[in-house]
Amino acid sequence: MYHVYATLCDSHGSSIRTPSLGFSVDAPDELPEIEVVAADPSRMEPGITLFPLTVLGEQGWLAAVDEDGEYVFAQRAPPGTLALTRLPDGNLALNEGTSVAIRQVMGRTIHRWTPTPSSAEDLPVPFPRLHHEMLPQPDGSVFTLAYRDREVPDYPESYDDLTSGVSTVIQEDIVVHLGADGSVLATFYLGDMLDTTRIGFDSLEPGSSGRADWSHANAVQYDSTADTVTVSLRHQDAIVNFEYSTGDIRWIISPEGGWRPDLASRRLRQDEPFVWPVHSHGVEVDGDIVRVFDNGNNSRNTPYYTSGQNGADYSRLLELRIDEARGTVSFEREFVYTTTGAYFSPVLGNADHLNTTGNRLATWGAIPRVVEFTEDGEVVYEFVARPWGWKSDRATRIPSLYGDDVVIRHKMANE
Repeated sequence: MYHVYATLCDSHGSSIRTPSLGFSVDAPDELPEIEVVAADPSRMEPGITLFPLTVLGEQGWLAAVDEDGEYVFAQRAPPGTLALTRLPDGNLALNEGTSVAIRQVMGRTIHRWTPTPSSAEDLPVPFPRLHHEMLPQPDGSVFTLAYRDREVPDYPESYDDLTSGVSTVIQEDIVVHLGADGSVLATFYLGDMLDTTRIGFDSLEPGSSGRADWSHANAVQYDSTADTVTVSLRHQDAIVNFEYSTGDIRWIISPEGGWRPDLASRRLRQDEPFVWPVHSHGVEVDGDIVRVFDNGNNSRNTPYYTSGQNGADYSRLLELRIDEARGTVSFEREFVYTTTGAYFSPVLGNADHLNTTGNRLATWGAIPRVVEFTEDGEVVYEFVARPWGWKSDRATRIPSLYGDDVVIRHKMANE
């Protein structure tokens, strides 16, 4: 039960309080049950957990739960919704599967960058689909991902024969920077920057366009201080950082093998041996720390590299430290074990650093399971959505559903 009242004040300091209005709200029956496996509020990051929920092709939701797993917010969204974040003004930014949008928490769309405009708030874009990412910027612009068809004369036909190929039309990923007015501020064609004949597992499978899904970009981060862009490429098993102004690649985190000489010179070497991430999601660069959700498909093997994992599939939140001057990368820490063991999420996922506590928030998106770890790896919060079949891309912890300029005052028991 919620109780709401308002206090009205005039310029002389006099005030009156309205009568209290009580009401209750039940979560829609379609939403999955949230089972809280562990919760230690004294050590958790304050706030609520915001995340998209989807049953692919059937339904989608924007949702938030409190520490008890109770829904405090739920709003319908397209079934392919990904990359949900709350903006400082309290609005929500999201990728709607083919478009990216900013909408009010009550549901009204403010802007939608879309290939299929149909209303006044729609901003037309010259791409057939905006996928996976929605990264808003302070100036109102956004980074996202698109694709185009590209013919590759000698694309490999088999993971077992990487030296010969045939003419193939691939789905080439593009990192796109769109202005607040819908203008295209920058495009980075990854097929021009990388080697279209280098493939990873799943690169021979069709993507959403029906073409071979060569790189499968799934996350973008822009660093305004360094003026660099970092992109996670699932099917290249690579995290690539490049300069915004030139498109020149600064570094690549990826297992060895298959890289053209000019790209191999950009690949960071291991300072000490560790198991490379593969098929990763949700990249986050924090100074010299690279944080990523390492899905770990194919036991972290690639067509060019064998990890030695002996068939053990598990996913983890992984942190690496880069030394760009030396051209090296070193293992910093990993978060693998939930309260009920290790889990494997073949798709989706996120890795977040939480600013107040320094905790980490990991999303096993295919399960979906959300876990908050201390820096030492202790689990202080964990929930799972049931039944099986639901998925979630990126869970984040937010202070509230209101903007940063809103002061939230909790009523004391004796008031």
